[in-house]
Amino acid sequence: MSTMWLCIVCFLAVANLVAPQSIINSLPGFSGDLPFKLETGYVGVGKSDEVQLFYYFIESERSPEDDPLVLWLTGGAGCSGFSGLVYEMGMYVLNLTHPLYLSLSLSTAQILEPTCQLLSPKPRTRVSKWDPDTLVEDSVDLLRSITHLPEPRAWCREYNYLYSYIWANDKTVQKALRIREGSINEWVRCNLTLANTYDYDVSSSLNYHRNLIKKGYEVLIYSGDHDMVIPYIATHAWIDSLNLTIAHDWRPWFVDGQIAGFTMQYTSKKYCLTFATVKGAGHTAPEYKPNECLAMIDRWLSYYPL
Repeated sequence: MSTMWLCIVCFLAVANLVAPQSIINSLPGFSGDLPFKLETGYVGVGKSDEVQLFYYFIESERSPEDDPLVLWLTGGAGCSGFSGLVYEMGMYVLNLTHPLYLSLSLSTAQILEPTCQLLSPKPRTRVSKWDPDTLVEDSVDLLRSITHLPEPRAWCREYNYLYSYIWANDKTVQKALRIREGSINEWVRCNLTLANTYDYDVSSSLNYHRNLIKKGYEVLIYSGDHDMVIPYIATHAWIDSLNLTIAHDWRPWFVDGQIAGFTMQYTSKKYCLTFATVKGAGHTAPEYKPNECLAMIDRWLSYYPL
């Protein structure tokens, strides 16, 4: 099943002038032309466009004229939208009332996966050229150490992210994507300096949700049911606090004849809100269950029940 909707993914980049939009036909590391339409560019924000947002735009492969626009943003604070593009979407591809103690051998992003052990004091490695066969020595040694750990060894999902650091920091890749030279020193998945200085001035977003729902928008909220960063029961709790009318209570939803999760729907003459869990998925649900999440969003965008 191919991607079937429009998407824009943005990350922060500081620059002075607005660059023209560019159509990207090929990228280092991918053989031949890209099998989808990719556009990149910058959008200025602020009083004088002093801050520039770099965006990726991927055109729908189904019906570009009729399909809705999907804006995909990544949280953090300070996490890059590129990570959401390649790990959650794929290139073609409330706090708990009581603290819970989890075993230190489990990951809060997906409670059945192990936590990661740092194997190198320099987990982010820069290379001069994107060529999997001729990566610089420290990159090769690091990746080999991941795949050739002495028994018993624990696989860790974060190890997959190393490839994004290598690829995204390659100068030929940045040039191919039309990223302005000098606008970014080093790409990181999450800029922790931004998170540490983030101003948390919104204590609750419930009123924003209430106002949007009153305007008649259709809403889809989903959670991986193995996520302990933002557990689905906490999400369900704040949805319940909106005092919406339940039209369809909990029921399973299916993909390829298998239970993909559970869902419930709240409707009235003014609104329709669908809440769904994704079975076996972690914090970034599409990264763990891409087929199920693609089926979920495809049905929702097509006004089909899950």
